[in-house]
Amino acid sequence: MSEKASQTEKGQPNAELQAIQRASEAAAQACQATARNTERILDELRRLERRVTSIERAIDSRRRDKENMRPRKM
Repeated sequence: MSEKASQTEKGQPNAELQAIQRASEAAAQACQATARNTERILDELRRLERRVTSIERAIDSRRRDKENMRPRKM
């Protein structure tokens, strides 16, 4: 067996394994941060969608009010 394998078997992680573990932890933290940012963006999009819907309803309501105020042709 190679020296690296025997060091690992003895429970003495070598520098390469430690570097891989640190990189893995950093990647996991980056993924978690990305997930949090994605959730914030989705929340903001939902809020904007509700606002747009509210504005559209107000426009439709005003349009109907104007149409109802016009004298009808007979």
